[in-house]
Amino acid sequence: MPSLCLNLLNLAPRYDGAPPLAEVLDAAAATGVERVALDPSCIRRHLAEGGSVASLARELSQRGLRCFELLFLECDPERAEGTLRTAQRLSEWAGELGAEWLLAAASRAPVGEPLIDLFGRSCDLLAKGGAGLAFEFFPWATVNDLAAADELVRRCGRRNAGVLLDCWHFFHGPDGWPELEAAPLERIAYVQFTDSIRVPPDRLLAESESSRRFPGEGCLELSRFAATLLRRGFDGVVSIEVLSPETRALGARIFAARCVESSRPFWENPARA
Repeated sequence: MPSLCLNLLNLAPRYDGAPPLAEVLDAAAATGVERVALDPSCIRRHLAEGGSVASLARELSQRGLRCFELLFLECDPERAEGTLRTAQRLSEWAGELGAEWLLAAASRAPVGEPLIDLFGRSCDLLAKGGAGLAFEFFPWATVNDLAAADELVRRCGRRNAGVLLDCWHFFHGPDGWPELEAAPLERIAYVQFTDSIRVPPDRLLAESESSRRFPGEGCLELSRFAATLLRRGFDGVVSIEVLSPETRALGARIFAARCVESSRPFWENPARA
């Protein structure tokens, strides 16, 4: 059965009113999950308050947590050197935190030699920190579906490259059930999981960080999504990424608990979720 990861982006300092990191980590630990995803804004605030990446790793370990997923690298061939500098810094952070994956995306670039080369070089930098690079496709981006993301990962030829399958993007993009059935599981790094209110096609980018709800409380066909992957043999990590002001306002402990409680049935018994 897949393992759950609690994505803490919704509680990160990039959003106003973010709770103290210690409170967020305590809330995550109380759910019983071991894996969490961290946004760099959490790390930057920890550093600004006099901490270090090593001390953050200890904070995680003391609570029985580990960083599975670290966000976020924008792969932009038009500013390749800047991308690689960022990848180097994130690789160092990933190494100290023991992160398994860094999430990456490209908003404008198509799958071609410039993006393939840049993504591959970024993978090489992440490998030095012991992490992989997972490419996320967006419905509004040039790389907007599973096939294109998989082509990029396949053509870059790095063993630490994978496709991030975010169900919010899957349901709002051009893919359908045949594409999910055909997706090569060996190149799926992990899954991000959430529900959603209905979003008009012209509002996808604007509402991608405000429309996500607890699984089972929206309009996405999550039972079929999970059941399809489970039937095909997926047993990797599912990162719960609920994002919205409404869920954020519940506070860290309630938010974390509801993320895990609402997600678990879909991966334990999707027919009854």
